[in-house]
Amino acid sequence: MGYFKLKNGIKAVVFRYKHSDEFVVINSSGKYYVIIHPGVEELYREIRGRED
Repeated sequence: MGYFKLKNGIKAVVFRYKHSDEFVVINSSGKYYVIIHPGVEELYREIRGRED
């Protein structure tokens, strides 16, 4: 975990678990979080399902 600057210049907190190619970027209250985890697709589907 750590703070990194994304290619677009925005700072984000990055959570990384092992060496996964799958990731999701979350913007919450103007703060960006990058989650890199093998099962992140399921998290993304859960988040999308709760937006309705």
